[in-house]
Amino acid sequence: MARQRQWIGFDTAQLDALGRSAKSESSTTERTCPACGNRCVRSYRYFSSRVTGPTVISYVWCACCHRYAGSTGPRPPGLDLDDPLTPDDHRRLDRDLTAMLGHLDHLWEAGRLPQRPR
Repeated sequence: MARQRQWIGFDTAQLDALGRSAKSESSTTERTCPACGNRCVRSYRYFSSRVTGPTVISYVWCACCHRYAGSTGPRPPGLDLDDPLTPDDHRRLDRDLTAMLGHLDHLWEAGRLPQRPR
């Protein structure tokens, strides 16, 4: 049986460094991880509807040291992305962060991520 990865959140200083390194909303390349120094930080975003309006849910994770962060915010006007996950995938994975990050990492390795703006 394969051992599941241990994931740990980025700390505040690491999140600040990631924010400074973000090039644009549509970045499709891996970034350097502020925790381990490897170019392994990946990202994924999807859209959802909440009581407050349309939202974007974002995940960033390091495929090397297994640190991650997630955030939710208002959907930027005009932003449209391809999404390799189906609504059924979201219902299944949104309840299990470890499974979600593992699945996203698998999609990246398989070439189905990073997302491209449409």
